[in-house]
Amino acid sequence: MDFRITSVPRVFHSEARLAELIDGNAGCWRMDLVRQVFDVDDENLVLEIPLKRVGMSDVLIWHYTLKGEFSIGSTYQLELQREQQLRPSSSREREELDRVHGQ
Repeated sequence: MDFRITSVPRVFHSEARLAELIDGNAGCWRMDLVRQVFDVDDENLVLEIPLKRVGMSDVLIWHYTLKGEFSIGSTYQLELQREQQLRPSSSREREELDRVHGQ
């Protein structure tokens, strides 16, 4: 998961703040404005972000594990997954890559 907005925000000015998308009294997203600013895919990503409730402390999470807890082992597993994604899936693809790169 990438967690990045891919659409170019519409309607917002260059000095806009995230807080402008939140209804401070109700403690929820201003859905009408979020829909105006982002395309449908990014709108859904934004609206899935939970907002902090009054009286709650901020919490750091590591979104690469189910429990949200960071560990050296989880970074190792993440790196293995990324390497595997970059690795050609068959020897035929590997041969083609070698040919293209002159190896």
